[in-house]
Amino acid sequence: MNYKIILAIVLVLAAVAAWTFNANRKQNFKSVSVTEFAEIIKDTATVQLLDVRTVEEYSEGRIAGALQIDFHSTLFMDLATMKLSKEKPVAIYCRSGRRSASAAEKLVKQGYEVINLEGGILAWQSEGMPVESKQSQEKIRKVVEKRVREIYDEVYGWYLAHVDDPSENDFNDKIFFSKDYWKILSDVICADTESEEIGFFDYDHWIQAQDWDRDLALHVDSVNIIDDHHAFVHTHITNCGSKSSLIIAMLFEDGAWFIDDFIRPDFDNSSEKESMKHYIEQK
Repeated sequence: MNYKIILAIVLVLAAVAAWTFNANRKQNFKSVSVTEFAEIIKDTATVQLLDVRTVEEYSEGRIAGALQIDFHSTLFMDLATMKLSKEKPVAIYCRSGRRSASAAEKLVKQGYEVINLEGGILAWQSEGMPVESKQSQEKIRKVVEKRVREIYDEVYGWYLAHVDDPSENDFNDKIFFSKDYWKILSDVICADTESEEIGFFDYDHWIQAQDWDRDLALHVDSVNIIDDHHAFVHTHITNCGSKSSLIIAMLFEDGAWFIDDFIRPDFDNSSEKESMKHYIEQK
Protein backbone atom coordinates (compact mmCIF):
# COMPACT_ATOMS: atom_id res chain seq x y z
CA MET A 1 0.00 0.00 0.00
CA ASN A 2 1.25 3.48 -0.84
CA TYR A 3 2.90 5.04 2.26
CA LYS A 4 0.96 8.28 1.63
CA ILE A 5 -2.31 6.38 1.93
CA ILE A 6 -1.08 4.67 5.10
CA LEU A 7 -0.07 8.05 6.57
CA ALA A 8 -3.46 9.52 5.69
CA ILE A 9 -5.25 6.60 7.40
CA VAL A 10 -3.08 7.01 10.52
CA LEU A 11 -3.83 10.73 10.68
CA VAL A 12 -7.57 10.14 10.29
CA LEU A 13 -7.55 7.49 13.01
CA ALA A 14 -5.57 9.83 15.31
CA ALA A 15 -8.05 12.63 14.69
CA VAL A 16 -10.99 10.32 15.43
CA ALA A 17 -9.30 9.10 18.63
CA ALA A 18 -8.61 12.67 19.77
CA TRP A 19 -12.20 13.71 19.03
CA THR A 20 -13.51 10.68 20.93
CA PHE A 21 -11.23 11.42 23.88
CA ASN A 22 -12.35 15.06 24.06
CA ALA A 23 -15.99 14.10 23.69
CA ASN A 24 -15.73 11.59 26.52
CA ARG A 25 -13.81 14.06 28.65
CA LYS A 26 -16.52 16.69 28.21
CA GLN A 27 -19.09 14.17 29.40
CA ASN A 28 -17.41 14.10 32.80
CA PHE A 29 -19.07 17.38 33.79
CA LYS A 30 -22.07 19.33 32.63
CA SER A 31 -21.96 22.80 31.09
CA VAL A 32 -25.31 24.53 31.50
CA SER A 33 -26.98 27.80 30.53
CA VAL A 34 -27.42 30.78 32.84
CA THR A 35 -31.06 29.83 33.48
CA GLU A 36 -30.18 26.25 34.40
CA PHE A 37 -27.23 27.38 36.54
CA ALA A 38 -29.41 29.86 38.45
CA GLU A 39 -31.90 27.11 39.19
CA ILE A 40 -29.18 24.70 40.35
CA ILE A 41 -27.59 27.13 42.83
CA LYS A 42 -30.90 28.20 44.41
CA ASP A 43 -30.53 25.67 47.19
CA THR A 44 -27.16 26.31 48.87
CA ALA A 45 -27.71 23.29 51.10
CA THR A 46 -27.41 20.88 48.17
CA VAL A 47 -24.73 22.51 45.99
CA GLN A 48 -21.37 24.26 46.45
CA LEU A 49 -20.77 27.42 44.41
CA LEU A 50 -17.17 28.03 43.32
CA ASP A 51 -15.61 31.08 41.62
CA VAL A 52 -12.21 30.21 40.11
CA ARG A 53 -11.20 33.74 39.12
CA THR A 54 -8.57 35.87 40.85
CA VAL A 55 -9.20 37.66 44.13
CA GLU A 56 -9.28 40.97 42.25
CA GLU A 57 -11.93 39.75 39.82
CA TYR A 58 -13.91 38.22 42.65
CA SER A 59 -13.91 41.46 44.66
CA GLU A 60 -15.20 43.45 41.69
CA GLY A 61 -18.35 41.35 41.48
CA ARG A 62 -19.39 37.74 41.99
CA ILE A 63 -22.43 35.50 42.24
CA ALA A 64 -23.81 35.62 45.77
CA GLY A 65 -22.54 32.86 48.05
CA ALA A 66 -19.56 31.85 45.90
CA LEU A 67 -16.35 30.54 47.44
CA GLN A 68 -13.26 31.87 45.65
CA ILE A 69 -10.22 29.75 44.71
CA ASP A 70 -7.93 31.05 41.96
CA PHE A 71 -7.57 28.36 39.30
CA HIS A 72 -4.10 29.60 38.36
CA SER A 73 -2.86 29.30 41.93
CA THR A 74 -0.38 26.47 42.51
CA LEU A 75 -2.49 25.60 45.56
CA PHE A 76 -5.75 25.32 43.63
CA MET A 77 -6.32 21.60 44.15
CA ASP A 78 -5.02 21.67 47.72
CA LEU A 79 -7.48 24.43 48.63
CA ALA A 80 -10.30 22.79 46.69
CA THR A 81 -9.76 19.48 48.48
CA MET A 82 -9.71 21.27 51.84
CA LYS A 83 -12.77 23.47 51.28
CA LEU A 84 -15.05 21.41 49.02
CA SER A 85 -17.02 18.31 49.95
CA LYS A 86 -17.39 15.41 47.52
CA GLU A 87 -20.82 14.73 48.95
CA LYS A 88 -22.38 17.70 47.13
CA PRO A 89 -21.99 18.82 43.50
CA VAL A 90 -19.81 21.84 42.72
CA ALA A 91 -21.34 24.60 40.57
CA ILE A 92 -18.36 26.38 39.02
CA TYR A 93 -17.82 29.56 37.01
CA CYS A 94 -15.13 31.99 35.89
CA ARG A 95 -15.12 35.06 33.60
CA SER A 96 -16.00 33.43 30.29
CA GLY A 97 -16.17 29.69 30.99
CA ARG A 98 -12.68 28.62 29.90
CA ARG A 99 -10.91 28.52 33.26
CA SER A 100 -13.92 26.94 34.94
CA ALA A 101 -14.02 24.17 32.30
CA SER A 102 -10.34 23.41 32.94
CA ALA A 103 -10.92 23.51 36.68
CA ALA A 104 -13.93 21.22 36.29
CA GLU A 105 -11.77 18.63 34.52
CA LYS A 106 -9.31 18.63 37.43
CA LEU A 107 -12.05 18.39 40.03
CA VAL A 108 -13.80 15.54 38.21
CA LYS A 109 -10.57 13.55 38.20
CA GLN A 110 -10.52 13.88 41.98
CA GLY A 111 -14.04 12.51 42.33
CA TYR A 112 -16.16 15.68 42.37
CA GLU A 113 -19.44 16.11 40.53
CA VAL A 114 -19.21 19.43 38.66
CA ILE A 115 -21.63 21.73 36.84
CA ASN A 116 -20.00 24.47 34.75
CA LEU A 117 -21.60 27.82 33.85
CA GLU A 118 -21.44 28.25 30.08
CA GLY A 119 -20.10 31.69 29.20
CA GLY A 120 -19.08 32.42 32.77
CA ILE A 121 -20.08 35.49 34.74
CA LEU A 122 -20.10 37.54 31.53
CA ALA A 123 -23.05 35.47 30.30
CA TRP A 124 -24.61 35.66 33.76
CA GLN A 125 -24.49 39.47 33.75
CA SER A 126 -25.56 39.77 30.13
CA GLU A 127 -28.84 38.13 31.08
CA GLY A 128 -29.39 40.60 33.89
CA MET A 129 -28.59 38.23 36.75
CA PRO A 130 -27.44 39.86 40.03
CA VAL A 131 -23.86 40.01 41.31
CA GLU A 132 -22.45 41.03 44.68
CA SER A 133 -19.82 43.74 44.98
CA LYS A 134 -17.73 45.45 47.65
CA GLN A 135 -20.85 47.24 48.81
CA SER A 136 -22.40 43.85 49.57
CA GLN A 137 -19.32 42.96 51.62
CA GLU A 138 -20.14 45.86 53.92
CA LYS A 139 -23.61 44.42 54.39
CA ILE A 140 -22.10 41.04 55.28
CA ARG A 141 -19.78 42.76 57.76
CA LYS A 142 -22.74 44.37 59.52
CA VAL A 143 -24.66 41.07 59.64
CA VAL A 144 -21.67 39.23 61.14
CA GLU A 145 -21.05 41.91 63.76
CA LYS A 146 -24.73 41.97 64.71
CA ARG A 147 -24.74 38.18 65.05
CA VAL A 148 -21.70 38.17 67.37
CA ARG A 149 -23.24 40.86 69.56
CA GLU A 150 -26.54 38.96 69.72
CA ILE A 151 -24.81 35.74 70.80
CA TYR A 152 -22.74 37.55 73.41
CA ASP A 153 -25.76 39.39 74.80
CA GLU A 154 -27.75 36.16 75.03
CA VAL A 155 -24.99 34.34 76.91
CA TYR A 156 -24.45 37.32 79.22
CA GLY A 157 -28.20 37.63 79.70
CA TRP A 158 -28.36 34.02 80.85
CA TYR A 159 -25.78 34.79 83.53
CA LEU A 160 -27.66 37.84 84.74
CA ALA A 161 -30.83 35.76 85.00
CA HIS A 162 -29.04 33.01 86.95
CA VAL A 163 -26.71 35.08 89.08
CA ASP A 164 -28.26 33.65 92.26
CA ASP A 165 -28.04 30.07 91.02
CA PRO A 166 -25.12 29.84 88.54
CA SER A 167 -25.01 26.05 88.92
CA GLU A 168 -28.26 25.66 86.97
CA ASN A 169 -27.27 23.96 83.73
CA ASP A 170 -30.10 24.50 81.29
CA PHE A 171 -28.36 26.67 78.72
CA ASN A 172 -28.23 25.34 75.14
CA ASP A 173 -25.17 27.01 73.65
CA LYS A 174 -25.07 24.45 70.82
CA ILE A 175 -27.25 26.79 68.78
CA PHE A 176 -24.40 29.32 68.59
CA PHE A 177 -21.68 27.05 67.18
CA SER A 178 -20.83 25.59 63.79
CA LYS A 179 -21.33 21.86 63.27
CA ASP A 180 -17.59 21.26 63.13
CA TYR A 181 -16.86 23.17 66.34
CA TRP A 182 -19.68 21.42 68.17
CA LYS A 183 -18.54 18.01 66.92
CA ILE A 184 -15.03 18.59 68.28
CA LEU A 185 -16.41 19.96 71.54
CA SER A 186 -18.69 16.92 71.89
CA ASP A 187 -15.73 14.59 71.30
CA VAL A 188 -13.84 16.25 74.12
CA ILE A 189 -16.84 16.02 76.44
CA CYS A 190 -17.11 12.31 75.67
CA ALA A 191 -13.39 11.89 76.30
CA ASP A 192 -13.50 13.35 79.78
CA THR A 193 -16.29 12.92 82.30
CA GLU A 194 -14.73 15.74 84.31
CA SER A 195 -15.25 18.13 81.39
CA GLU A 196 -16.99 20.79 83.45
CA GLU A 197 -13.67 21.43 85.14
CA ILE A 198 -12.04 22.33 81.84
CA GLY A 199 -12.27 25.82 80.36
CA PHE A 200 -13.38 24.52 76.98
CA PHE A 201 -16.79 23.64 78.34
CA ASP A 202 -17.51 26.66 80.46
CA TYR A 203 -20.28 28.66 78.83
CA ASP A 204 -18.53 31.77 80.04
CA HIS A 205 -14.97 31.07 78.96
CA TRP A 206 -15.16 33.47 76.02
CA ILE A 207 -17.17 36.20 77.74
CA GLN A 208 -14.81 36.20 80.74
CA ALA A 209 -17.57 35.48 83.23
CA GLN A 210 -15.69 33.20 85.61
CA ASP A 211 -14.85 36.25 87.75
CA TRP A 212 -17.27 38.70 86.35
CA ASP A 213 -18.73 42.03 87.23
CA ARG A 214 -21.68 43.93 85.83
CA ASP A 215 -19.36 46.03 83.67
CA LEU A 216 -18.75 42.95 81.50
CA ALA A 217 -18.94 43.93 77.83
CA LEU A 218 -17.81 42.90 74.36
CA HIS A 219 -16.34 45.55 72.04
CA VAL A 220 -15.98 44.83 68.31
CA ASP A 221 -12.79 46.40 66.94
CA SER A 222 -13.08 45.18 63.35
CA VAL A 223 -14.65 42.51 61.14
CA ASN A 224 -12.52 40.89 58.46
CA ILE A 225 -14.60 39.20 55.74
CA ILE A 226 -12.59 36.38 54.15
CA ASP A 227 -15.34 35.29 51.77
CA ASP A 228 -19.11 34.87 51.89
CA HIS A 229 -18.80 31.97 54.35
CA HIS A 230 -15.88 32.95 56.60
CA ALA A 231 -15.13 35.99 58.75
CA PHE A 232 -12.88 36.98 61.66
CA VAL A 233 -14.30 39.31 64.29
CA HIS A 234 -11.58 41.11 66.26
CA THR A 235 -12.86 42.00 69.73
CA HIS A 236 -11.82 42.88 73.23
CA ILE A 237 -13.76 42.05 76.35
CA THR A 238 -13.79 44.25 79.43
CA ASN A 239 -14.30 42.86 82.90
CA CYS A 240 -13.65 44.64 86.20
CA GLY A 241 -11.72 47.30 84.32
CA SER A 242 -9.36 44.88 82.52
CA LYS A 243 -9.35 44.07 78.80
CA SER A 244 -8.61 40.85 76.94
CA SER A 245 -8.34 40.40 73.18
CA LEU A 246 -10.22 37.70 71.31
CA ILE A 247 -10.70 36.86 67.63
CA ILE A 248 -13.94 35.03 66.90
CA ALA A 249 -13.93 32.95 63.71
CA MET A 250 -17.40 32.92 62.15
CA LEU A 251 -18.77 30.43 59.63
CA PHE A 252 -21.87 30.78 57.45
CA GLU A 253 -23.81 27.51 57.20
CA ASP A 254 -27.47 26.50 57.03
CA GLY A 255 -28.44 30.08 56.25
CA ALA A 256 -26.88 31.74 59.34
CA TRP A 257 -23.55 32.72 60.95
CA PHE A 258 -22.10 30.53 63.71
CA ILE A 259 -19.00 30.66 65.90
CA ASP A 260 -16.41 28.29 64.42
CA ASP A 261 -13.38 29.00 66.61
CA PHE A 262 -11.87 31.26 69.26
CA ILE A 263 -8.37 32.62 68.63
CA ARG A 264 -6.39 34.40 71.34
CA PRO A 265 -3.87 36.98 70.05
CA ASP A 266 -2.34 37.30 73.53
CA PHE A 267 -1.34 33.62 73.44
CA ASP A 268 0.43 33.33 70.06
CA ASN A 269 -2.90 33.28 68.22
CA SER A 270 -3.78 29.95 69.79
CA SER A 271 -6.83 28.26 68.30
CA GLU A 272 -9.34 26.68 70.63
CA LYS A 273 -10.33 24.04 68.04
CA GLU A 274 -6.71 23.00 67.64
CA SER A 275 -6.29 22.88 71.42
CA MET A 276 -9.35 20.66 71.74
CA LYS A 277 -8.09 18.33 69.00
CA HIS A 278 -4.76 18.08 70.80
CA TYR A 279 -6.56 17.37 74.06
CA ILE A 280 -8.49 14.48 72.45
CA GLU A 281 -5.27 13.03 71.02
CA GLN A 282 -3.69 13.03 74.50
CA LYS A 283 -6.60 11.17 76.14
